[in-house]
Amino acid sequence: MNLTAFNAMKDHLLNVTFESKMENFSSPNVPKLKSWSFRGLDEDHLYLNLNFTNPLYVSSDYKDLLTVHFNNNSYYLRQNDTVQLTGNFTIFEAEVPV
Repeated sequence: MNLTAFNAMKDHLLNVTFESKMENFSSPNVPKLKSWSFRGLDEDHLYLNLNFTNPLYVSSDYKDLLTVHFNNNSYYLRQNDTVQLTGNFTIFEAEVPV
């Protein structure tokens, strides 16, 4: 499946949400996730493009929270043995590079 097909089905495949931890939520600078798309995919990685309002303020006060939920685990298989991703699977918390 190519990236165009993945992006056409993106909301069926993943639910991507963002929660800002900025102290002043009334500030017009509080970032929000405007959109996301698949940027790439290989046997070991899934790459996403994230489009934010006010990207300079992402994790500016505290570390913000980005959650990626896999909507249908039957789509995700380990390549070496075709085992499906289990329900409620957690990979890890990742540090976002600056």
